[in-house]
This record gives sequence, C-alpha cells and structure tokens, in this order.
Amino acid sequence: MKNYIKMFSFAALALCLVVLFTTGCGSKKESVPESKPEAAQEIVKQAANKMYKFKSAIIYYDADLMGMVQTQTFFVDNYGEKEARYSLMKLTMMGETIETEDVEINADGFVTKFDMKKKTGTKRKSYGSISGGQSGVPDASSLSKKMIDEYKFKELGEKEILGKKCKGYTMVFNEMKVEAWSWENVPILMNMLDKKGKQFITIKATKIETDVAVPAEKFTVPAGVVIKDN
Repeated sequence: MKNYIKMFSFAALALCLVVLFTTGCGSKKESVPESKPEAAQEIVKQAANKMYKFKSAIIYYDADLMGMVQTQTFFVDNYGEKEARYSLMKLTMMGETIETEDVEINADGFVTKFDMKKKTGTKRKSYGSISGGQSGVPDASSLSKKMIDEYKFKELGEKEILGKKCKGYTMVFNEMKVEAWSWENVPILMNMLDKKGKQFITIKATKIETDVAVPAEKFTVPAGVVIKDN
C-alpha cells in the first residue's frame, strides 16, 4: 500500500508540472495585485469573459490513473464565466473498493471545491480557469531555454481528436514522458509513459458538446454541503 501511495504521489507531482506548463508558461494574463482586491476582481471578471470561443460546453473525460478509474464531466457556460468539474473515482485494492465524488466550481469570482460524500468543502478567490489548460498548448517562444532543455519540451503540431483540431507537445520529467493535446484552451488528451515507454496514465476526452444548454445547478453548491473559506 505504501509503495502504491508513493507511486501515485509521484504521478500527481508530474501532473502538477503539466498544469504548470499549460496554465503558467505562455499565459499572458496580468498578475493579480495582492493589496488591491477591487483590481483583482476586475482582472478575474475580464479573464472570465470570453475565456473560450464557444458560449457553452459539456466535455466528458475518462482517466486511468495507474489502475484508478476516474470519469470527469467539465461544464462551461457564458464563454467561461462559469466552469465546473465533476469527478468520480473508483479504486479496488486488496478486496476493498473506494469511491470518491469531488466537485470544483469556478463562478462569481470564486472557486469552490467540495466532497459530495463528506458534504464538506472550501472556497477561495478565483484567478482564472480551472480547466487545466486555460492557456492552451504553450508556445516554445514563451519558455526559457533552460526550461525547454531541462524538460525536453517539444511542440507536436496539430492532431485531430473527436473531430477537433488539437495542438500538442511533449516533455520529459524524471524520465517520464508526457504527451498532451488541447483544443480551444481545453485539455483533450494526455498520456504519461515511464522510462521504458510503457503508458501508465491516460486522461482523454470521450465526448465534446458545444453551445448546449447547461443546467444552472451545475454551478451551485447543493444544500447540506458545508463550505469554509480557504
């Protein structure tokens, strides 16, 4: 069990690095002033408007995280003014099955995360998209030579996935290779391979619906869930 947890923690660290590339490097958004909450709110408002080219979307994902099966549904409304991610994970180990149901909502200038089973969560100010790829595929010209060399960053050009033209890149982190693809600033496919080239993590979109009606309740916290400020 300890070895499994260690492996998962290491993979989680790698995933964080992927998010760093897709949301930090290459992002040209203005930094948020720490001492000016009004200015911060205005930046949040501007960043949220027209975050995406489509008005609304529902994107379905399947993920295989080293044996842990997860499904995600990502909701977007009003060009990204509202976002929500619903994640269901099921893990069976040593005869025991563990299920989790987590929700993350980005709306009205705040990000709220909560556990549907425990009925508890936290709330903090929002400073951008929660899609995990709000900047799309990073442009190599926006990365330092040190970062490009250290992580062997390389752009992959375009690839059609689910009928969408996606841009991709590869990078290497601690002998693990990452291949990631995004469409319209939304992550669509990510594969992680170990040093022997064996794929051990896959996160992929299985269905993309755009300009559809998204239920308003997807962006609200259900009754009975206790939220604390983070």
